[in-house]
Amino acid sequence: MSLVQTNWNVISANIWLFLSWTVAVGAAVWAAIHFLYRHRIEQDGAEIQRLQSRLSDLKADQAAGPALAGGPVQADVYVYPDAGDNGLNILGHSVTDIVVGQTYSMAATIPAGGRLKLQMSGTPPRFLEEMPGGWHFNVSMRNWQANLYDQTDHTQWFTARSGEAELAFIPARPGKIVVTVFEGSHEASWEKTLKVVA
Repeated sequence: MSLVQTNWNVISANIWLFLSWTVAVGAAVWAAIHFLYRHRIEQDGAEIQRLQSRLSDLKADQAAGPALAGGPVQADVYVYPDAGDNGLNILGHSVTDIVVGQTYSMAATIPAGGRLKLQMSGTPPRFLEEMPGGWHFNVSMRNWQANLYDQTDHTQWFTARSGEAELAFIPARPGKIVVTVFEGSHEASWEKTLKVVA
């Protein structure tokens, strides 16, 4: 700002030259940014469109009713719907890629007398100023209990008892999240890896 004030006489005498120079510098900066980030923006845009399309398809399938899903659910089976109240379900078997900052469901139906336990392990922070947690979740959850996030090994445990369990899950940084699922047992029932893209 002081540069403009000290050279105001020159600028006001050559206002068109100054404006032309300002536009040229702005265009050069925009072109450099566009050139450097165009590929990443296109990739991220395509990934977001693909995930939004998948979410629309899953919501349409869910709206069609349980008749299309294969009939009634068995009473002693753990169920992980493809979508929940907050969007695509990260526990659903079709979800493998998620986007930083997007809201997802972590939904399950636990049979009567059953207990579901999840261990989530995430990518550690890349920089010291990053938040230690690799994800966030809404505190208004249904039937989930969460332990504190372990900043040493970047894990967190979630537990749910019989009935429906739901929470809003938001990934915080790119990398991977490994979800290990314990269905009423001390041994892992299954595991999946979520790829988190920016």
